[in-house]
Amino acid sequence: PTHRQVELGVGYVTDDAYRFGRYTGLEDEGVYLLGDITAHRYGEEGGFWQARGTNLELDSRYLRLDFGYQGRHEYFLEYDQLPNYYSDSVSTPYRNPGDSSLTLGNGRLTSFELETERKRLGLGGRLFTRNNWVFDVAYNHETKEGTGKSGSAMAYSATQVARNAYSALLPEPVDYQTDRLDISLKYAQEQLQFQLAYHMSLFDNDHQSLGWDDYNPAAPDGSRGSLALAPDNEFHQLTASLGYQLPYKTRFTGVLSTGLMNQDQHYQPYSVNQTVGELPRKDLNGEVWLNTVQLKLASRPLPKLRLSAGYTYNEHDN
Repeated sequence: PTHRQVELGVGYVTDDAYRFGRYTGLEDEGVYLLGDITAHRYGEEGGFWQARGTNLELDSRYLRLDFGYQGRHEYFLEYDQLPNYYSDSVSTPYRNPGDSSLTLGNGRLTSFELETERKRLGLGGRLFTRNNWVFDVAYNHETKEGTGKSGSAMAYSATQVARNAYSALLPEPVDYQTDRLDISLKYAQEQLQFQLAYHMSLFDNDHQSLGWDDYNPAAPDGSRGSLALAPDNEFHQLTASLGYQLPYKTRFTGVLSTGLMNQDQHYQPYSVNQTVGELPRKDLNGEVWLNTVQLKLASRPLPKLRLSAGYTYNEHDN
C-alpha cells in the first residue's frame, strides 16, 4: 500500500521580528508558504520507502528519506537546516564585520546582522545477515556559517608609562565544518549479545584567529590585537560491549572503550608586535587518551533475592 499526505498552507507575519525568526526563519513581515510532506510505501516482499519533510519552504527545513528491504538492507538520506538569528540591529566601528582581520573605517559605524546558519547532510545504511549479525554505518557533514560575537580586551597608551585597557565585543567570523562517522557491528541471539562500534568526529574552523585594530577615538595609536578562535580538532573512539545470560537468572554485561582526542593548531604569538620573542613551542600537540571499563553481574536466584556486583575503571591520560 502507498500513503501520501501533503500539507500546504500560507502564513503571515504581521511585523518584522528578527528574534521571532531565530530558529524558524520567519523574521520578516510578509507572507510565507508552508509545506509538510509524509509518504510511504510498503511492498509485499519487504521493499519499502518512506519520506518525511517539514517546513520545506522555510530556512528551518528538514527532510528524511528511508528505503530498502525490511530485515535485509535499509538506507537513509537526511537534510536539516536551522537558522540562529540573534540581532539585526548591531553596529561596529569596524568596516568589515565577518572578516578575520577587522580594520577601522572612517569613524562611522557599520551595521550588520548577528546570525549563523547550520546545515547538516546525513546518509547511512544497515545490513542484516541470516546469522544474527547487523552492520550499521552513518555519516554526517555539518556546516555552520555566519557572524557571531567574541569578547576581548583592548589596550591603548594613555601615557608613556601606563597603558589602559577596556573590554569590547567583536564581530567573530563563523565558518565551521564538522564530520561525524559511526560504524557498528552487532550480534544478537537469545543468550549472547555483542557490539563493536567506532565513532569519529572531525572539526575544522576556516579561521584560526581574529585580529583587529584597537579602537580608541580619543588617542588612536595604530595598535593591533589578536585572539585565537576555536581550534581544529578530532576525536576517535572504539567501544566493545557484551551481554551474556548465565544460569539461575544471572546476567553479565561489560563495556570497554578507548578514545583519542587530538589538537595541534598553532599558538598565537606573544604579541602582534613581531619584535617580541618567539614562543618556546609552536603548538600544543595535544593528545588525550580516555579508557573506560565497566563490568556488571546481576542475579535473581530467588524470587525475593537480588544480587549485583559492579566494577568501573576510568583512565584519563593527558
